[in-house]
Amino acid sequence: MKRTQFILITIVTIIVIIFIGTLVIATPRNTAIRLDNQVATNKANINKEEQRRVDLFNNLVDAVKSYDKYESGTLDKITEARSQASKGQVDKAEINLASVVEKYPELKSQKNYQQAMTEFSVTDNRIADYQEAYNNSVRSYNNYVQSYPANALLNLTGYTTQHYQQTNIKVDNQQARNLFGK
Repeated sequence: MKRTQFILITIVTIIVIIFIGTLVIATPRNTAIRLDNQVATNKANINKEEQRRVDLFNNLVDAVKSYDKYESGTLDKITEARSQASKGQVDKAEINLASVVEKYPELKSQKNYQQAMTEFSVTDNRIADYQEAYNNSVRSYNNYVQSYPANALLNLTGYTTQHYQQTNIKVDNQQARNLFGK
């Protein structure tokens, strides 16, 4: 009888130790996975908005082009602006396009132009919000991965701190879409 009790107590003890050990190992790892996925999601949101920004810029260029078909100098500046945007220099391209718009103030009242400018502003605000969310998620992830006791286990399983990145987004200008259905 005592031998049976000893074996039963030993088996139950081993099961309890394995269960507790699994919890101790799994909980920090699952939390790190969740935080890492949040970082990836926030970075993907930035990528999506950057692609939308290029799409909007191309639509803005088309609005300007459709308004002013007869001015070749304007067309050259528009083409240059679109080229800069396709190289990821949307800020420079926006400045060039703004100079064209200043020469033709009545362009500002054109419906497609107004709509594109509004959407452009909304997109820039979204990018800023997503960048902030990305930075916050990297900070949360790093705080967790560096905190004791989780760091002891996570370092063994390959979870290390992430570096904040200035998002260097690569968008495909060849895949630009007309967002206004024309």
